[in-house]
Amino acid sequence: MRITVSSIPRDGLDLSLEEELEPEDLRLAGPVSVRVKLRRVGDRVVLEGRVAALAELQCGNCLDTFRKESGSDFFVEYSPVPPEGREGEHELSAAELDVGFYQGDEIDLDGLIKEQLFLAVPMRPICRDSCRGLCPVCGGNRNRQDCSCSSEKLDPRFSVLMKLKGESDGEPDQ
Repeated sequence: MRITVSSIPRDGLDLSLEEELEPEDLRLAGPVSVRVKLRRVGDRVVLEGRVAALAELQCGNCLDTFRKESGSDFFVEYSPVPPEGREGEHELSAAELDVGFYQGDEIDLDGLIKEQLFLAVPMRPICRDSCRGLCPVCGGNRNRQDCSCSSEKLDPRFSVLMKLKGESDGEPDQ
């Protein structure tokens, strides 16, 4: 989605739209809903809005696929690309770190929308609060069936001692 800066009226512009996007590494189960208010302040453009979509995620506990509505509010300021007086590499000022840049008379919002969608997805998505995950012994999904595996947790550092105990069980004590 591209916005022409010169077409933004003085009192701002409100946009609401649904757009089909396919960001890499994120599966969506429908269109992306975007609400944004654009304002021009001199040559800068201020965007404030919300991005929301129904994402298909994989549970971090049980590995099942599930759908979750995810959304993110954003506030971004765009400024024209600075003049080419500073060629090559240069250190960004603190003011430049908080500002996006546009070239010409257009701002491409696709990158911003994708970024906000990724920020809205949890780092470790969980399908539900009561998810029991996978059995560490047999790998079965505990949400679907109970397994008869032992839930006794053994510290792996003692595994050598357990082997010694197993070997000594068949022999008489000395």
